[in-house]
Amino acid sequence: MRLMMIAGLALILGAFARPAYSGEVAPDPCKAFPQELAHVIKRDYPGREIVTIKHLPGWRQAEYEKEGIKSCPGVAKVNFFGDGRLAYVIALVNPSEEKVAQKANPGGFLLAYVDVAGVWKLKMLSKGWCSCEPIVAPAGEYKNFYGNKIIRSKGEVIVEDFGSAARLFAWTGNKIDSISIKD
Repeated sequence: MRLMMIAGLALILGAFARPAYSGEVAPDPCKAFPQELAHVIKRDYPGREIVTIKHLPGWRQAEYEKEGIKSCPGVAKVNFFGDGRLAYVIALVNPSEEKVAQKANPGGFLLAYVDVAGVWKLKMLSKGWCSCEPIVAPAGEYKNFYGNKIIRSKGEVIVEDFGSAARLFAWTGNKIDSISIKD
């Protein structure tokens, strides 16, 4: 009985104990994907940055802080092809203040996936200057904004939401297709 009381007390005290500060900085969630992929992105898209909280509009930054969200707004893991293959959608921006540099080398939504040979492949889904967060939605059938085009996805879909407009990207089994779902 006495042993159970001591164990119970240890559990209660453990719940309130705080770890000692180790001086280590928490890992950056925007770099929490394979290093080989980070290298390929840096090589193929030099000067671009992954969208972080600092790139988001002020109201969205406040939501992240208020809700204690620790994830990276510019990276989402996605089962895009529907076969369980490792894939990410990554929002890139060009942090350059020069408008000429932004036009020449814009950011955009990048699909990164491992091909059948185990090699990282990159596919730019959209180009532009948008500090949008990629949204992942389930596989299914989606109609465009006007109702005259339907996409049937094999895997999860990716949505690029600009606020007033949104574009959906999907793997149909033989190609990547996209539709406007908000205008």
